[in-house]
Amino acid sequence: MTDDIFNRLVKDIFNAFGQDAIYMPISGKKRQVRVAIDYKTELQPSGQASVYEIGTTMECILAEIGREPNRGDRFQIGNKVYKVDSIIQNDGRVVKMAVK
Repeated sequence: MTDDIFNRLVKDIFNAFGQDAIYMPISGKKRQVRVAIDYKTELQPSGQASVYEIGTTMECILAEIGREPNRGDRFQIGNKVYKVDSIIQNDGRVVKMAVK
């Protein structure tokens, strides 16, 4: 029951504050989803690098896309297409990714 409440709350937040997008996996079917996008996120360096960079992140409801996105999957918002670069976080409900 608690999971149902949290899942509904997450969906309500994305419906209120998110944007419509089309999820286009490298292989598989396109899906209409809601996403939250942040254009000025400080991205943590990977590997040996110690310099942070400013980039774009996107979050979506995992259940809407069916699985964690793969690198190279795309999301289209209006005429702009964003390509998944890496997964930053996946809590089982919402997945956050760096996109370019």
